[in-house]
Amino acid sequence: STTPSSSFNGGRTLSLGTQISQGASPSLTICSITSLSATNSDGTTNVEWEIDNHKSPQLSTKVEIIDSVGNILFSIIDTMPQLRKLEINHFLDDGNYLLRLTIRDIFNQLSQVATSNFSVSCATPIIYLNGNASFCSDTSLTLSSSCASGNQWYLNDNPIVNAISNIYIPDISGIYKIVKSTNGCPAVSSLPLTVTIMQSPSTPDINWNGSQFSTTATGVTNQWFLNGNPISGATSSVYTPTTIGNYNVQVSSNGCSSSSDNYNLIVTGIDPSNLPSIFSAQVMPNPASNKVVVKFSETPATTLEIQLLNNLGAIIKTMKTKNNSTVIDISKLSSGIYFIRIIGGVYNQIKKLEIIK
Repeated sequence: STTPSSSFNGGRTLSLGTQISQGASPSLTICSITSLSATNSDGTTNVEWEIDNHKSPQLSTKVEIIDSVGNILFSIIDTMPQLRKLEINHFLDDGNYLLRLTIRDIFNQLSQVATSNFSVSCATPIIYLNGNASFCSDTSLTLSSSCASGNQWYLNDNPIVNAISNIYIPDISGIYKIVKSTNGCPAVSSLPLTVTIMQSPSTPDINWNGSQFSTTATGVTNQWFLNGNPISGATSSVYTPTTIGNYNVQVSSNGCSSSSDNYNLIVTGIDPSNLPSIFSAQVMPNPASNKVVVKFSETPATTLEIQLLNNLGAIIKTMKTKNNSTVIDISKLSSGIYFIRIIGGVYNQIKKLEIIK
């Protein structure tokens, strides 16, 4: 109890109950591993563990595989708090190993280390592959054995010289298998795997005759591309472009394909050298200022499309005609170099036009 001082005129006496001890301050519990197991089968090490759910939660895990002389062969840190199992695809030789597990909890505390012994005995090898067993000759396939050692690769029941690694890259079609022998034990064989390598077509040539692209590839299907994008319906061996850009052709056969180099098409004033004079157009006057006439020596046998392009290849005007002369108004155009492109069968050509104001 306590009595107020005289300055409070005596006041009233206040009595307080006896204080009860709250005990020692709480301490953080450390994550605890309650069980751990490790097994190896067909080249995969399977790890499973449990933790004490009444202690600090798991934040991350560190898993290590150690050989019989203490070398760390594999190590991984995972930050999935809910993780309780792990598959490790790391090739191990036949023998005995130690798996070591350490957990860091949400308070950045490390658990006690847990360990589990396991052994690897690769009785029957298994062939794994990183793609399809049928592939094109301009690509590759990697075969791997589930056994880290003792491998001998075979092709069509014949041993492949020096092919004793756990990895092999086939370059011939045929039937592959692995025969494994260890410490004088009877040899065991994997199941056979048929590998088929399909011949990719040769890289096609791309030719430009001044108005049309062509390729000489035979026995293939074609697809023309502009700036890396397939052109709809352009599947012939020839293609007449309608704009400038990077062109190439892709040829395909038996599910395999190859592509030509790019051809950067820009506007030029060169006509096909073999164009007969009756199909060749004249542009008059040239240079011009207000109007220009596109004239043929004879009336065209088909409807033509005449395009006026600037020096970047952009189309400024387009018109259809079947007349032997067509007038183009250029009065609103600035001085410079332009091109007139004529499209229509044998009349395909490009003419250079200079406008002077």
